[in-house]
Amino acid sequence: MATFLSPRDTTSGTVTNITSATSPTLFISVVKALLGTENPLIYEKTLQILDLKLKGRQTGPWTTEFEESLVGLSENLFQIAVTLPGAWTTLEHLCRKLGETYPDKFVGLLSEFLNTRLDNDKQRSWLCVTIETLGVRCVPHIAPLVTMATGDIVTNKDVITSLISTIPHFLSPQLPEILLKLSVDYTEDVKVVAEAVGSRVAMRVLLPIVNTVTLELLTTSPNGMLAICDILQTTIQSNAAKIIKDHVTMLSSIFMVLLGYRDNSTTRFDEHIEIKAVECLTDLVYKLTEKEFLPLFVSLMEWSQSSVDRATTFYHLTSVLSTKLQGIFLLFGGSIFNNLVDRLKLTVPPSIPDESPRKKKKKATPTEDLQQFILQSLSNMFKYDQNHSFTTHDRFEMVLPVLLEILNQDDITHLIPALSYLPLAANSDRLCKQFNFQLLTLSKNLESKVRRNVVEVYKEFVEKIGQEYTALLPDSLPFISELLEDSDPQVEDTTHEIVKTIEKVTGESMDQHL
Repeated sequence: MATFLSPRDTTSGTVTNITSATSPTLFISVVKALLGTENPLIYEKTLQILDLKLKGRQTGPWTTEFEESLVGLSENLFQIAVTLPGAWTTLEHLCRKLGETYPDKFVGLLSEFLNTRLDNDKQRSWLCVTIETLGVRCVPHIAPLVTMATGDIVTNKDVITSLISTIPHFLSPQLPEILLKLSVDYTEDVKVVAEAVGSRVAMRVLLPIVNTVTLELLTTSPNGMLAICDILQTTIQSNAAKIIKDHVTMLSSIFMVLLGYRDNSTTRFDEHIEIKAVECLTDLVYKLTEKEFLPLFVSLMEWSQSSVDRATTFYHLTSVLSTKLQGIFLLFGGSIFNNLVDRLKLTVPPSIPDESPRKKKKKATPTEDLQQFILQSLSNMFKYDQNHSFTTHDRFEMVLPVLLEILNQDDITHLIPALSYLPLAANSDRLCKQFNFQLLTLSKNLESKVRRNVVEVYKEFVEKIGQEYTALLPDSLPFISELLEDSDPQVEDTTHEIVKTIEKVTGESMDQHL
């Protein structure tokens, strides 16, 4: 029988002929005989015959006897796979074809396999198909399966993903192990595992475990918090709002820990972790109503009071939320406005004269970061106050002096939009004239740095207010005339640009006035 396929007979035509021309009984007999030759080349051709039979188009249903005979070959194939990895592919095809009909045999192979090592891609592919085919029949072996797969979670990511996707309801005892192993050296390569956990495991099971693991990661492996964020983001996006609202308390607890990273980090601060946590919380906001989110928002503001780092993280969140939610954010903005202004006051450094020696610019301090996020939040609040109901007289009077005080700083990149949008949001002729006068009064400051900053803000303000600037022109002309003759060339040049802008928005020449 071994001469039926000699080592030299390797053409695909011969393989096809053996597969299609022989009867089921003869086919099984031929394959068994070939598998008994212990010749590697014949093994390979025999596997080709089996693969073709298992993947080929059937002309009619197979008999039970033939199917049982094929399944009976699995033990032989399993033994051959030790030295010939290609046998795993044949076992994969066999399981895919007959695993649901004859599960006991494949459960037995799985049990036997768990005593070996998972060390090649063909094994992994077979194991994935076996798990997906057998489903809940894998549950008795779930603990050793998880241990095997998480031994090298990067290499075995497809296996652990198959487990999570196929039997998520039985994984709760192993979830802490999976999350901790996933969090070690977490990269984009294993993000698929995090997404599987987030999309397949029920929130009621997942969130308590995530809460416990996050607390541990905060001090032991901060980078692993990126994995937690990806899991949370996926579960938030995957679940309906009515499910999420039942878990707001637990989600709030988890986010308090995640947002505490800056404040609690014992290693070098990684801004990507905070950015991801803020992004994740933003996704949660989209799923909640105003009534559901406001208590969490107020709790976060109160939480932020205890340190500069916490305040910085909180206002990082508000800067993102105000950008994404635009006018909707104003529903929450009133609850933090007083705190925001008080915090902003504390970020204003004492004035440094221009003549002072300047050191090389260093990385932003926590206070500078805090100021940046607050100014971004204010800019968005004023920008999106389209119906002018948020920027009241009292809020205008509260925040304007603080913003003007920041004009003594070197970098006013984030101040410019906040100041220039403020009078537009107030939508009051009196307040607009007050703003115009107080800003231009600072153009008489002895420090050229302040004057340079004033004209930069004023230029932006004129562009934004447009034709309505005409009403401010008479009060502004004395200041502009003086600035056109300023001793600082930069101030003078910017003022000329302001004049051109005024002419553009008013439609009249300034020559007669200056």
